[in-house]
Amino acid sequence: MSEQEVLKACINYLRWRGHYCQRVHSGLIRQVIGKEVRWIHLADRGTPDILACIDGKFVGIEVKASEAAKKEWHRKVKKSLELKPLVKNDETAVAQHEQMNLIESAGGYTALISSIAELEHMITIITTNESKPSLKRLKTPLD
Repeated sequence: MSEQEVLKACINYLRWRGHYCQRVHSGLIRQVIGKEVRWIHLADRGTPDILACIDGKFVGIEVKASEAAKKEWHRKVKKSLELKPLVKNDETAVAQHEQMNLIESAGGYTALISSIAELEHMITIITTNESKPSLKRLKTPLD
């Protein structure tokens, strides 16, 4: 499945389960009207693909197309955090990582997922966890 297909399936699943969720687009859109060019600012760079409220808890969900794409995301973040300045191709992954850290710092939850099965697992963790763990992001093999 492509990332867009996984994303759409996750949104449909969350809504089917009765959870609030919203697809978030980030970055800039260039709009040309005649000779005038203007830029429309969307959500901040790195904002997770889906913002949701699950069992009263704020959740930011970053979606990737596959396990391989998740591993590549982790590799980019780890490499860029070790190297300064950031590698140009890795800036988006690092911005996503930073936004996820901000959500967690504010008391929310975050997850990096690539399937409905991972989404179900995330929902189970959030809905059965009576006390907040110290690190709320779902762990993946490279965390």
